Amino acid sequence: MFVLALVAAMGRHQGSDQSDQNLSVRAVRFYRADAKQTRVKAFVQVPYEIMVPTTDDQNGQLSYDVSVQVSDSTGLKLYQTGWKNHVSAAMREPGAFAMDMVDFALAPGKYRLEVAVSDSVSGHKLSTGVDVDAFSSPPAASDLMLAPGMRLATG
Repeated sequence: MFVLALVAAMGRHQGSDQSDQNLSVRAVRFYRADAKQTRVKAFVQVPYEIMVPTTDDQNGQLSYDVSVQVSDSTGLKLYQTGWKNHVSAAMREPGAFAMDMVDFALAPGKYRLEVAVSDSVSGHKLSTGVDVDAFSSPPAASDLMLAPGMRLATG
């Protein structure tokens, strides 16, 4: 629940610039004073209903690949990762989704986070991205002061 509250509360600061309305990415930032870096946690919401199950019955699986890339303001690729996920086909209901997370550190500057998801059965692909501004100096309020003030999002 805390993760969902964090996404809801902080997502407004680093909103998503979606190229595909079915795939959502939210990035939240934390300043690490000891390293003078911005730590980014990006939450990828993958809708199950866009995937095709491996079989027609409830015993099948939904399988998808996630690809993540971070580039700087010049377009230079700085970070790339990917993974595969599987879930029971019984989870495939309208409005159901997976929440995947990626975590990385950035030096001060402007960056672009791109995410692509591919259904392993149908090959259907979704992609989206979000701009991330890494702190150039310590923010006025620390994460520890802000975090206790977060509340669960409603409706």
